[in-house]
Amino acid sequence: MMDIRHTIVPEEIGGRGIAAALVKFALEYARSLLRGDKLKAAERIGPVINLQRRTRPRPEAHMFAHPREALRAGTFLHKRDMDYPIRHIPATGRFETQVEGYTGYVEYALLPQGVMDIRHTIVPKEIGGRGIAAALVKFALEYARSQGLKVRPSCGYAEEFLRRHPEYAAVLSDL
Repeated sequence: MMDIRHTIVPEEIGGRGIAAALVKFALEYARSLLRGDKLKAAERIGPVINLQRRTRPRPEAHMFAHPREALRAGTFLHKRDMDYPIRHIPATGRFETQVEGYTGYVEYALLPQGVMDIRHTIVPKEIGGRGIAAALVKFALEYARSQGLKVRPSCGYAEEFLRRHPEYAAVLSDL
C-alpha cells in the first residue's frame, strides 16, 4: 500500500503542475513495483528525485517549451526566470511582453469612474505555463495602484488572480 500524505512544492516553483507531476510519477513508481519491475520504476522516478534546489539554473532550463519538460529533465525554472520585460501601450490599452517571439498581453479599458477594466489576458500556448499571465496581471494591478485606479476584472484569469492574491484587494472596484 502506498500512502501519499503531502505533496509540497516550494512557492517559487508552484503553479506549474509540478505537484501533479510528482504524484503521477509516484503512482507510476508504485505500479512498476507491483509488477516487480524495479529497474523501470527507478528510471521513471529518477527525474523527480533530482529536484533539489540549485543556486544557479541550468542553461538548458530555458530551452524547454513547458516547465513539465524541465521537470522531466531534472531541472526547474527559478523565480527570476519569470521576470519578463513588460511594456505599457496606452494607445491600445495593453500591457504586453515578448517571449521567444510570441506576444502575451493584458488588454484593458479605462472607464470614466477611474476604473481599469481588465478584459483579456492572452498568452499563446507556446509560451504558456511559465507565469507570464500572472506577471502581466500583476504589472497591470501595480500600474492601477500607482495611478490611483480601481480594477474591475472582466477577464476570468484576472478575477482568479485577484482571488488568490488578497494583497490587491484595495484596488478592486465595487462596480
